[in-house]
Amino acid sequence: INITVARTPAAAPSDRCSLCRADGLSSMGNFRDTTRCVLGLSGLAAIMVMVDAVAQIVMYAQVPDSAGKILFVIFTGILALIVPCCGWQGARDRSDSLLSWFACCSYFSGAVDCAIQILGVFVIIIGIAFSKASEACAADATTSTCDEEHRQKMLDECKSLSIKINASIVNTTLTHERIQNVTGLTHDLLSEQKCLDTMKSLGYGLTVLGVVVVFARCVDMCFHCASGYYGSKLRHMLLEDPHRDMSSDSESD
Repeated sequence: INITVARTPAAAPSDRCSLCRADGLSSMGNFRDTTRCVLGLSGLAAIMVMVDAVAQIVMYAQVPDSAGKILFVIFTGILALIVPCCGWQGARDRSDSLLSWFACCSYFSGAVDCAIQILGVFVIIIGIAFSKASEACAADATTSTCDEEHRQKMLDECKSLSIKINASIVNTTLTHERIQNVTGLTHDLLSEQKCLDTMKSLGYGLTVLGVVVVFARCVDMCFHCASGYYGSKLRHMLLEDPHRDMSSDSESD
């Protein structure tokens, strides 16, 4: 009995070469896109640092005797520019060490942003608690959640706040009109209704502040994590093929 076994013809050399060429073009295109992402994220980070530094300098310039604070802002701004410079130079010079620093610092910044978000959530919780406590302890009502003891504690807190404001007047150079305004505010805080209104406003303010902090830090965390991801990705590409060069990309085009 003759058994005929069909054999699959081997791929022609030209077919194998075309597959290798297509795979190489795809890899080089991915490398080029990752490099552009790192350059773009580094440039955007540098712009954000400079804008923040300029805004702080303009704010402190309006305050007398703030030369030391301005110099501190400039110094910290220069330090903050080190990280985006590492990403930019590492992507241009194909330096895996600079990209490693860029990625690690970006991930660390993302972790700090996450921690600040958690603090922001606690601020929101405290703000909501202040608002609810002030509403429950209305001056003309005594509820199960706010008896006379709790109301007296709130008034004591208002008195403590009044003492702190008065103490700050001694250590601050104020005009006579501003001193009268602040003193009048402290006397108003001693009244029960004013105390409750102040606590309610403080609760709303803390809630809004917490929401803004959480949202802003969420955006920063996404930005820093993206920078760390693409910086680490580009570094791994360079370690796998340290002879990559932009000239190969131009030849492939």
